[in-house]
Amino acid sequence: MGHVLLDEWGQDPGVQAMRQAFSRMERVHDALFDRTGVGWRDPLRARLQKMALHLFERRYGLARGRGLPEGASAMADFYALCLARVLTLQGYAVADNMLPADGNLRRLFEEVAP
Repeated sequence: MGHVLLDEWGQDPGVQAMRQAFSRMERVHDALFDRTGVGWRDPLRARLQKMALHLFERRYGLARGRGLPEGASAMADFYALCLARVLTLQGYAVADNMLPADGNLRRLFEEVAP
């Protein structure tokens, strides 16, 4: 019998929550890129992702301090707004129905990332 590799980190609730959050964020960016026409092979895609992640990293903590709920869903929704901002600034059309509908989240995003 071979050795069974155990994912000890995977048992940690904090790690599980982060994995879930990152998985949701990945689905968000895939959907936004698909709907705005940024393909997998588009050389700009990686740059847009980095820009969105940079905005997310700079503003997420501030948003949490101002009442953004904890959890994978809120994190992914906040990331969606960051990516939409980057896409819009780069000239891509991001329809309102592509974004989270939560008006409170949108107001909070505008406060922390004007």
